[in-house]
Amino acid sequence: MVSPAVNYCGGNCNQTDPFVWLDQFFAACAHCQVDCVAFHWYACFGGTLSAMLRRFEGYGRPVWVTEFACLDQSDTSEPTQESHMKSAVPILESDPNVFRYSWFIGRSSPSANSFDLFGAPGSLAPIGQIYAGFNGACSP
Repeated sequence: MVSPAVNYCGGNCNQTDPFVWLDQFFAACAHCQVDCVAFHWYACFGGTLSAMLRRFEGYGRPVWVTEFACLDQSDTSEPTQESHMKSAVPILESDPNVFRYSWFIGRSSPSANSFDLFGAPGSLAPIGQIYAGFNGACSP
């Protein structure tokens, strides 16, 4: 079982801080089986990702980063996404507390974005080629 996937909320939320929300969740669900703690992360710098991963260690469970990409800045161009992916994946791979992670997004609609993994049907976009090309990617 995986916890609800949290992130900071900019407004119109019952709680804007994901750690306060998770603390409340675990207090209300003290006897629930939760094997992994999940979160989304859209900040564009490896240092902030590392800091978030350290904060999640406090829950004593493996972490599942259900979505990550560089979306929290004005430049979300393909070179920015590629640079972010090249710095983030090694951080995720080297953290023994990270159980799983997934890039956001496979394919958006109606038009392709610089962060889409898939291009035309049956093909990878340039960033998808980078993602699939990391050592150990897609191995059994």
